[in-house]
Amino acid sequence: MKSLFPPAETDLLLYCLLLGVTVFYFAFLPVSNEVLGILTLLWSTALILRLKDLLDFSDRLKRAGHYDYSEQNPSLSLPQNILSQLSHEQYMQRGLTALRSLRFPSIFWIICGLLFAAWGTMMTLFPAIPAPIPAFKNSLDSFVEQATGVAAQTYLYALMTVARRLCILFLIGSSLWLGQSYAYRSPSKTLQLYYIFLLILAFLVNFANENFSILLIIDLSKVSPCGYGWESLNLLQEMKLAPRPLTSASLRALELGSAGLALFYFPLCMNTLSLLRISFDDYERAASAVKGLLVLSILFFSDLYLAASEQMTALWISGWAVFSPYWMRSHRYVRKK
Repeated sequence: MKSLFPPAETDLLLYCLLLGVTVFYFAFLPVSNEVLGILTLLWSTALILRLKDLLDFSDRLKRAGHYDYSEQNPSLSLPQNILSQLSHEQYMQRGLTALRSLRFPSIFWIICGLLFAAWGTMMTLFPAIPAPIPAFKNSLDSFVEQATGVAAQTYLYALMTVARRLCILFLIGSSLWLGQSYAYRSPSKTLQLYYIFLLILAFLVNFANENFSILLIIDLSKVSPCGYGWESLNLLQEMKLAPRPLTSASLRALELGSAGLALFYFPLCMNTLSLLRISFDDYERAASAVKGLLVLSILFFSDLYLAASEQMTALWISGWAVFSPYWMRSHRYVRKK
């Protein structure tokens, strides 16, 4: 008989396969708009199917109330009923754990991501113009027209840039949320090792790409609240407005300004403080919180010290995939009677 919440092994395998393909692609191959669009479509499909499964389970749970599996199988013997009940309880626990990905601690990441994406979009479509350089706008238009063959006034290039960056942000956010929805599988050592392997691989690729860079090469005191927009680095370096190389944090400061930095680091800092509190106050969840803090430390270190490149996307995707089960397990809701 069909269970209330059937096992999601097939969905989980597809997620792991998609995660591995995406990390390897960003780590070792040049990123094209066509492949990026295909990956976005695949991740969207996986996200929609997973969300549908969770909403279906939530609806069944509301309608069923306390579901007694043995009552649906009166022909089973007592041992069979006990085994069936245990199996059903296991599925129920997995389903309830997965539903936690729809609660506020998880939704908080989505809200912050949307705000960051909205700010980046606005800065790209309406970039700041440095006051000392009156010809900046004309140079920008000329550079864009020469690179794309399209007049900058049409905003086509800016829209393509926004679409490209939004797709990358979507892939990173999807890896985080889907990882949270599969957190019930986190005790699997094989799955943990797979996630960690992808993270180490992405980290080593980025580490080999450039030796340590100076922390925030640019002077943050001179960074305005607004920035020059996504993918404006080449133009800024040609105009001697940006040094080489840049860390990811430095590049973000140039592209999105100090406001963009604040939107990016605010959720990271808030959730770091949350994990620190849990690691000291709750013994049962301390191990997961400490592991989550370790993953965040790797991401912070990479963002502040490693050179900015498209390969960093592989690190963010794999890093959030590793982090998500620890985040969910450290924020599980347990009520003692």
